[in-house]
Amino acid sequence: VSATYTRPVVYSIVAGNQPATFSMNMSTGVFYLDRMVDRERFSGYTLTVQADGGGGEVGQATIDVRILDVNDNTPKPVVSRQTVTVRPNHTVDTSVAVAMCSDADLGANGAVVYQIINGSRGHFSINGTSGIVQLTQVIHDNIFSISYSLLIECSDLGVPTSLSSTFVMVIDIEFSNTAPRFDRNPRSVSVSEAEPMGASVTKVTAIDPDSPPYGSLLYTIVSGDPTGDFQLNSTTGELTLSRTLDRETTASYSLRIEARDQAPRPLSDFLSLTVTVLDVNDNRPTFSPAALSLQVRSQLSVGTVVATLNATDADLGINGAFNLMILSGNVNDTFSIDTTKQQLILARPFNRTVTSSFTLVIQAEDFGSPQLTSSPSATVLITVLGSAPAFLNSSYSVVLLDNLAVLSPVISVTAQDVDTSNSLGLYYSIVSGNSMNHFDIFACSGRIYLAMPINAGLISNYTLVISAVVRGLPLLATNTTVTVLVKDQNEPPQCDNSTYVVSVYEGIRDLGRLVCSDRDVMRNRNFSYSLSDTHGNAILLDRLTGRLSLPRIVYVSVETCYNTTVIVTDLGTPPQRTLVPTRVCILSRIQLTPVSDTAIVVESILPNTIISSFSGKDLADTSAVLSYAIS
Repeated sequence: VSATYTRPVVYSIVAGNQPATFSMNMSTGVFYLDRMVDRERFSGYTLTVQADGGGGEVGQATIDVRILDVNDNTPKPVVSRQTVTVRPNHTVDTSVAVAMCSDADLGANGAVVYQIINGSRGHFSINGTSGIVQLTQVIHDNIFSISYSLLIECSDLGVPTSLSSTFVMVIDIEFSNTAPRFDRNPRSVSVSEAEPMGASVTKVTAIDPDSPPYGSLLYTIVSGDPTGDFQLNSTTGELTLSRTLDRETTASYSLRIEARDQAPRPLSDFLSLTVTVLDVNDNRPTFSPAALSLQVRSQLSVGTVVATLNATDADLGINGAFNLMILSGNVNDTFSIDTTKQQLILARPFNRTVTSSFTLVIQAEDFGSPQLTSSPSATVLITVLGSAPAFLNSSYSVVLLDNLAVLSPVISVTAQDVDTSNSLGLYYSIVSGNSMNHFDIFACSGRIYLAMPINAGLISNYTLVISAVVRGLPLLATNTTVTVLVKDQNEPPQCDNSTYVVSVYEGIRDLGRLVCSDRDVMRNRNFSYSLSDTHGNAILLDRLTGRLSLPRIVYVSVETCYNTTVIVTDLGTPPQRTLVPTRVCILSRIQLTPVSDTAIVVESILPNTIISSFSGKDLADTSAVLSYAIS
């Protein structure tokens, strides 16, 4: 640049030179490029130039500098690797992806064209200008390859030199696998338990719109057949029997059937199928137990239920319904049967002069086709008994002492069955009179024993009512009485203490009381106290109350003790007595302690001089005031 002025000027760049890209000759005004310029960073500069003529005379001018483009940038992919997924069976020319590259240059230098270098295998083409990738032929869902790696080149149109780069586009073919569906299949079927092995039960069918092998299905039983009673054809779906079924063992099955296609990632559908096993008459009625033995009384009234039978038939409906009938042994039509309740009923009174026992053969016959009868039939042996049992004695009595040990035998009672003349089969019990359950009886033998201790002072007599029962219908019982008298057995008195020890301070007379009792009755329960040694009447004992005492107030300087024995004697015959060793101690109440055991005096000692001292205390009363004297 140049400026017109009368004197020389100084040139400089005052603005727009960021970063410091240009410089200027101060004298000539010539511009210089100080560093390389990059159009992609700065496409131009606006510089402000100043001419300074001195003396405050300044002039400025603006210069616009434009940077022209050269082809110095290689096209670059937007992403270095692209992955796209398409479904098969698209038509030709379908766009499946777009390749994208960018070039920072301008014009032809920045215009990008595309081409596939490798990997299309004839299935893909690319629009050179837009980069759109299209199918050149249909890709079917049964092709072998499922993935393509296209190597795509991006080139610019720069002059004189064209620049280029490449990147990989991965195209995965996703097969359109549709899950199979069970449609219009029965949810429940039935089959007779008489069907043989291999018989067809039903056929299940699932639909899959895919072409093979993805549309090829395999059928399996997933659950519900733990014993393997069915077989399912894996390709046709036909369900057959692998063995003969038994409805009485398993009445129905809940099968879960799967249809699975053969795709690399297979899909499935499930069908829940209930198979009901139909009944056929293949079971006979049975009795449990098949033999009964009963004893009944001749006094039984007409209409009484003599026995209840237990007949069953494992079949269903009319196949499992049956009728009961007496085939033989029903003398004089004495019995009838209620089939509904399965009860054997007395239809006529017993006549023991005609027969005293019956052996009935009872048969059950179902209503199925063909009809089946019980095998074996039931046999019921009925024995008709007559009178109630009788005791050998009309009454019994026994005398016991009240010191009898528990579980000791008391008395035995015996009854007999009049019809059999023996005592077997009888059961004994205590019906009443057993106050406080002191007694019990062996049910089979009739032996009475003591269950709890007895005391003549509490209960002196019992009247036990004993019952003897014989088995049969109806139950017949006979009673007898057992009178139990309880006498007192004189026993020694019982004292609360096995030994008696007492200690008192001097000045106290009362020595306490020895407490005793006697569980006997009347004269045997009265008793008195005495001492084996009074030590010269130093100890007194009240013979009726057992209270010990001293005859007078006694003072002692040291502990004084007396040993004796309290004798407790009852008035029974012979008398019984209890000995209680006794020890009585009298303690000194005053404790006197000298300061020193020895006192030394000299012959010239003055009167009233203290030669020793003593300390005393009352052990019974620590607050008492003591006085001292020389005895």
